[in-house]
Amino acid sequence: MLFRSFDSTEIEGMLDAWYKIVYKMIKEFDNDNMRAVQKIAKELRQAIEDFKVRWPFLKAFASESVLDRHWEDIFTRMGVKPMAEFKKITLKMMLAANIQEFTNDFEEISTAAAKQNGLLRSMRAMKKDWEPLEFLTNERNGVPLLRGIDDIQTYLDDHISKTQAIRSSPFCKPFEEEVHKWEATLMYLQEIGRASCRER
Repeated sequence: MLFRSFDSTEIEGMLDAWYKIVYKMIKEFDNDNMRAVQKIAKELRQAIEDFKVRWPFLKAFASESVLDRHWEDIFTRMGVKPMAEFKKITLKMMLAANIQEFTNDFEEISTAAAKQNGLLRSMRAMKKDWEPLEFLTNERNGVPLLRGIDDIQTYLDDHISKTQAIRSSPFCKPFEEEVHKWEATLMYLQEIGRASCRER
């Protein structure tokens, strides 16, 4: 099984549903005429239980938030070298490397990856918000002044506040340079807006 992103909530729901069905089957087939069928149901229950033991790591690392740097981190903590390219690593490979002994590590890395991804998505959503905005000007005494400055200032105040919150998070370190550049851009636009207001 290669590590691709999936809906973990949906899969957990399926596992729970299958387990309940199998448990019911084992009870229903509890008679001498159905022992062979009951044995199959018990084997299926054991297979589900075995998968549930392996599930935590699969859930943690089969996520779009987990990048190469997170794989590098887990292998560093395990003290082993990657057994293949990250995109070709399978659950079987990781189990053979005793990944289950590093539950706290892979859960911590996965949690950090999700928070980093959330912050990055928030910042890029802000950038997208600016795409449809137009900076129009009116001339006064030969000086171009921004129109709709109040709306622009509202965007700026909101986005500067959000960007500073992202910058203050310990999870922004992998892309903090991008955050600083975006904040500097917003601050520059804010200064232009203030200058335009002073010229009114």
